[in-house]
Amino acid sequence: MRDEIEAEAAAARVKAGAMPLGRRAILAQHPHHQPETMKKSPKPRIHAASRAARWWFYEGYSWFVAAYRTAAAKLRAGDRMVVFRLGASRRRCRLWAGDHIQAFLSHRIAD
Repeated sequence: MRDEIEAEAAAARVKAGAMPLGRRAILAQHPHHQPETMKKSPKPRIHAASRAARWWFYEGYSWFVAAYRTAAAKLRAGDRMVVFRLGASRRRCRLWAGDHIQAFLSHRIAD
């Protein structure tokens, strides 16, 4: 089994035109050397086990943001009965509507 794996790896290296450096070449390198170019791809906003899980998160988060923005707009318009979704930060309400609205919301959530 090991011989098969090594043979497949050797064939893949020959096909790609890449050969291993070897012990001497590796030891001859400076330990702080960095490659001149790197393969870069944009990182995902969330790391997930699968694309489906990532999509599920994006979809749920977009619904959460839409609900938050709707509630914030209602609060700015003067609706004191607005309800923020569970987990939404209400700290910024103080910036939008003043301390009395923040106190009202804190009291309402405690009930």
